[in-house]
Amino acid sequence: MGFYGDAMRASEQELEQLLVLQQLMITQRKLVADAQELSRGGKLEQQRQRLAEISTTLSEARLKNEELRRELRRQEADLDTVEKRIAKDSERLKGSFSVKDIAGIQHELETLARRKSDLEDAELELLEMLQNSDSQLHALEREREQQEAEIEITKESVSLELADLKQQNQKLSEQAEQIRRAASAELLGLFEAKFKRGLAVGRLAGSACSACNMSLNSQAMSEIASVPQGELANCPECGAMLVRQ
Repeated sequence: MGFYGDAMRASEQELEQLLVLQQLMITQRKLVADAQELSRGGKLEQQRQRLAEISTTLSEARLKNEELRRELRRQEADLDTVEKRIAKDSERLKGSFSVKDIAGIQHELETLARRKSDLEDAELELLEMLQNSDSQLHALEREREQQEAEIEITKESVSLELADLKQQNQKLSEQAEQIRRAASAELLGLFEAKFKRGLAVGRLAGSACSACNMSLNSQAMSEIASVPQGELANCPECGAMLVRQ
């Protein structure tokens, strides 16, 4: 019957069912795409990358913290040595009666006092730096724990979403299978072949085909109208089977 008709028997009810089947298959495609996107784990991967960044920063902060503590121990040891020397020289000064010795001891005590003051200042600075370092470590450790918790939540959410998508897809597959069993093998084969190239079925609304959204001219509409009811008519623009109600 030419391009507009296939001289194939196809009732409006059969075509309506194929239109439903087409929508089911389109929905399934979207479900599969959504499942693939979830499986790729875009959000999860971003969270894992962020966790790796936090862990790296935390490791560096721990090394710096340990270095500050070692330096503080060195300062404390030096300060302890100076204080012991001051105590020893103070005892020497008490027991010395030589002007020369007294002058030498006093000079050494003055030097030690300056050294002690410098060490105490350095120790205070280190203690402040260490306090800041400890606060940073605590914040980073807390951030890492939060990130780990978020990853677990995301993994659980993804698992639930995938399970839901699988369930939805199963229901759609069952509905689609019911329609396929009711359709004629010839009509279903034609539908499957057309669907591989694009939309297989469209509704003729006025002079427009819903499959390609093209408005058909009067000649095309006349040709389609000449196809007897109960036979298959096709859109001249996209080749989709037409529901003409």
